Amino acid sequence: DEQVTALAAATGNSRRVNAVFPYTAKTAGVDKNGYFVAAALAGLRAGSLPHAPLTNAELVGFDDFTVSLVTFTPTQLNNLASAGYWIVTQDVAGGVPYVRHQLTTLGYDDVGNDPKFSEDSITTNVDSISYGLQRALEPFIGRYNVNPATVALINDALVRQLSFQMSESSNTPAGPQLLGYEIKSIGKSTLFKDRIEATVTVDLPYPLNGATITLVVP
Repeated sequence: DEQVTALAAATGNSRRVNAVFPYTAKTAGVDKNGYFVAAALAGLRAGSLPHAPLTNAELVGFDDFTVSLVTFTPTQLNNLASAGYWIVTQDVAGGVPYVRHQLTTLGYDDVGNDPKFSEDSITTNVDSISYGLQRALEPFIGRYNVNPATVALINDALVRQLSFQMSESSNTPAGPQLLGYEIKSIGKSTLFKDRIEATVTVDLPYPLNGATITLVVP
């Protein structure tokens, strides 16, 4: 319990920081420092769709997570997860290593169970959508002037990009990376004469972390 308390106090408290546990793992009997596990998880994220949740995903390259499996109880691991630890474990010794929960260090204790900040796939999805919109606007920067015609063209470019993100990956288990959107405002900036500003509200897919079934016996 003391170790868990100390570890829980040492996270980054940021949705852009992932604290990986355990601090050591093994491959064919060879000890590997935890940063190898962190690097493997970074590779797993980089090779996945930006909005694909990684909870319960298999992590290859390791075969022994004894620290997660036998050192701490399930309750203690829950406490680590509540503090924002991204835990890799196994069900049994020699079993398949997997991600217990894809968490950022802005964990449940900090945000009151709001997955918008604690789920890693939400952050990576928002970043991906952001980069996509930035690329859509690149052809206009430095080549067009600020005027109503340019505002209309940029509005069309945003609609095309957002519509594409609503259909992309729709046939995968993760589904589309965007469920809906609304361009709340777009026009000339009130502060900068050489800038157009737009505000867009997006409806994001959230990871499925549970299901409730009610059985009714008539």
